[in-house]
Amino acid sequence: MLVDRFMQSDAGVSSNDRVQLNKKSLRAYLGVHQRFLSLLAVLFYLTAGLPPRCEELVGLTWHNRDIARSVYISDGLLAIVTGYHKSQWRVGNRPVARFLPPALGDLLVHYFIYVTPFVQWVNFSIGELGQQGYLFSQGGATSWSPDTISDCMKRQTV
Repeated sequence: MLVDRFMQSDAGVSSNDRVQLNKKSLRAYLGVHQRFLSLLAVLFYLTAGLPPRCEELVGLTWHNRDIARSVYISDGLLAIVTGYHKSQWRVGNRPVARFLPPALGDLLVHYFIYVTPFVQWVNFSIGELGQQGYLFSQGGATSWSPDTISDCMKRQTV
């Protein structure tokens, strides 16, 4: 049961048990979450149309910040929109939309609905900043480095 996994109570106190967070389990959950994000990055790279550059993936945002978010729903499909592409010098600064396969789009929508709020709560509970709007980030306000995406690809394609 999740309560038993993420909470611990002081033994010896009868009806007034004091419940505390099990920070070790919460940090372990964040590790599993990072593993999930690394697999998600590989799926994005391999299935979302023309493969994006790593710089494009690490800059994806899931809610509006000082720049517009990168994830949209259009005609029932989830699209990731990037403002940078390698032929930008030739065609100008036009955004590029990459549509995800329906199964991956559904997975991402469920991730935003169920997992993201819990991860934000976990980060808050253990005193870390959290995702801060970037889809691919680890416990802070900045996104992953492009090298992290490359490492994920190397691990999964060995």
